[in-house]
Amino acid sequence: MIAFENISKKFGNTTVLDEICLQIPKNKITFIIGRSGEGKSVTIKHIIGLLRPDSGRIIVDDEEITTFNTARMRQHRKKFGMLFQHSALFDSMSVLDNVIFPLREHTSLSRQAMRAKAEESLARVGLGDVLQRYPSELSTGEQKRTGLARALVNDPHVLLYDEPTTGMDPLIAEMIDNLIVKINTELPEVTSVVISHDIKATLATADQIIMIYKGKAVLEGDPATFRNTRDPVVGQFMAGRVEGPMQFI
Repeated sequence: MIAFENISKKFGNTTVLDEICLQIPKNKITFIIGRSGEGKSVTIKHIIGLLRPDSGRIIVDDEEITTFNTARMRQHRKKFGMLFQHSALFDSMSVLDNVIFPLREHTSLSRQAMRAKAEESLARVGLGDVLQRYPSELSTGEQKRTGLARALVNDPHVLLYDEPTTGMDPLIAEMIDNLIVKINTELPEVTSVVISHDIKATLATADQIIMIYKGKAVLEGDPATFRNTRDPVVGQFMAGRVEGPMQFI
């Protein structure tokens, strides 16, 4: 579904992606892991076209998006739904109107049709009874699920999750992880890409894992590959050890 071919990206004198190569399989759940500041979010922004690489090629669904002009990139972004780390809901809008918002911006559907799609999306994440509430009236888990319903409402080809369980208690985090699996099961045509620091959830949820270190993908594979790796950097990160070749500042 998605391939990076020798992608490099610098910000000033800092190299964030260093000729990175990776592949994200179609219709699977791929977790991208690594320390803070290693380029995980930058990778996501390249996939959706919010950043352009300094060099290299990005292939998404058999199209080289690095050649796209502004108009084609705008169309490309419609293939994606994104769940932001802090949900990014509009405080002044009800749950229903938050979920409808992408439809209002990008489609010509009637209000009745938009409402029907929003209600279907909210029901999928277990929120069929909070349509007229506002974000401030929701729990943290309900806010996150509202954000996920909004990401789903435009029938995306790819769902991007930016650290979806950061700062959550273990029960809510497990609920969100279970939702990621549920959605990929119910919508098998969707490809999911998740940025995460949660090793336990990564091993339990992912079909494919990619670890980024020093701007490169140091290991790609299924959870068994990561459990059994002899790579000292990957092993140190997976175990959460301070001692090892990966230095902490």
